Amino acid sequence: MSFNFNNETPIYLQIIELIKMQIITKEYLPNQKLPSVRELSFIYEVNPNTIQKSLGELEEMGLIYTERTNGKFVTNDITVIERIRKETINNMVDEFYESMAKMGIDKKSIIEILKNVIEERFHTSVIFGEGNIVYKETISDSIEGAGHYEPLRHYAEVRLMLEPTERGSGLSFDSNVSEDVLDRNWQRLILTHLNEKNHIGVLTGSEITDIKITITNGRAHNKHTDGGDFRQATYR
Repeated sequence: MSFNFNNETPIYLQIIELIKMQIITKEYLPNQKLPSVRELSFIYEVNPNTIQKSLGELEEMGLIYTERTNGKFVTNDITVIERIRKETINNMVDEFYESMAKMGIDKKSIIEILKNVIEERFHTSVIFGEGNIVYKETISDSIEGAGHYEPLRHYAEVRLMLEPTERGSGLSFDSNVSEDVLDRNWQRLILTHLNEKNHIGVLTGSEITDIKITITNGRAHNKHTDGGDFRQATYR
């Protein structure tokens, strides 16, 4: 794979944007380990120092973190990823609007252009008007939940603590389990399953929000546990 970097922007900034897009588009999932500096240097065909600089900036943004002797990983803080994603989308929209304005196209015409493009590409008619209320659910007190999955020759158990967070903070996920109790790989798998699903509340059937979900315990069987078992236990 060969990347054509432009000469107007420093290469390390372009690499930041490339990796950032891979994270916000879920090509790299939360808690997923990134390729090593040497591997990224080979992929992008740049000096390892350039990669180090890019990764340092991404870590300052909060998009990645370092585990000593084990490499760099994508953050498990969904609120950070979602914030960067929204910022990126807003920047793209701003660039589009500025391009249209430079061509002398007014707001009404831009709306018509968008409607036509959406209809042509997605065969869907849209109307731009007043917004609607989107309902979401949350909790007011901390609560612990347990998921158990044990059909024949399968076993997994997950315990989660749900805690209310500030309004508008969204969902965040963490682990507070010793690796002596539950292997790190199993913990990462649980966090991945928590991230990959839209969680529905019990009051109105709306998505939940403004909650921190922390792994507090878990159990696996040396012989009868595989990755799919923890998905089932997590969803329960």
